[in-house]
Amino acid sequence: MDVLLKIAMRKVSIIFNSENFYFNGRYNRDNGVILVTMDSDILNNYGLSYSEPLKSENNFNNNPYYFSDESEVETVTVMICLVDKYNNPEVWNDYILEDICRWLTTSEFKEFISEDNIENVYYFKMKKITKKFNHLGYGVLEIEFQPYTNYAYRSFQKVITVKDTREIKLNNVSNVDEEYAPVIDIECLKEGDITIRNSTISDNEEDNLVISGLELNEKITIDNLYYTVLNSTGENRFNIVNRKWIRLRRGVNILKFTGNCKVSIKCKYPIIK
Repeated sequence: MDVLLKIAMRKVSIIFNSENFYFNGRYNRDNGVILVTMDSDILNNYGLSYSEPLKSENNFNNNPYYFSDESEVETVTVMICLVDKYNNPEVWNDYILEDICRWLTTSEFKEFISEDNIENVYYFKMKKITKKFNHLGYGVLEIEFQPYTNYAYRSFQKVITVKDTREIKLNNVSNVDEEYAPVIDIECLKEGDITIRNSTISDNEEDNLVISGLELNEKITIDNLYYTVLNSTGENRFNIVNRKWIRLRRGVNILKFTGNCKVSIKCKYPIIK
């Protein structure tokens, strides 16, 4: 049997243990391909490579002062092999090749999910496709992806109804020390002020995020990272909030609400893997 064919039949991936994945909403098995590797069966690269370059400057007495430079986001290389239902390699033809390349080529960063852990979502954009075939048409596609960041992301959503007052606990499962800024959807169920405060960070009511003038049944989305407030028709409602943006510390957070509304809190917690 051809050496390349033997390599292609192995089931260990370069970055992920599982041979199965989702990209841009499509499952690899539905496309007849699996992840394979030419690396060692004993030690393989696993997960995204995380790096945080340091710069230094000399200060008093020429002692160096170190600080973080912009974090580098290294590319990720995976290889996929066309197989039958028994994982036996199959010959690539032009039709299948065009379909796979069309699937993997996107104008934006898209979700990549490995069956290693389907809770973790990566955002990849294809950078390069290299065809490595033998003369019979067996072989692999070597795909170089550019990750959006060094992180995987774990999605979380909690929906609650607030009548006058309510307190909830949210667990920020990120292993990154920076505070996290969630996206919050609010639907007004009764006219009047609506307030939100993370009492884990502050017990001072002056730090409440206050929404004033929301109309009955009006829905808004508050992006606490990008400081935008839009209603369901895309109208800018930035003027009805006091800009006390909500942050979530790593670990357990206690959010306090007042008013009458339906609230959906949406997070994509960054995870160093």
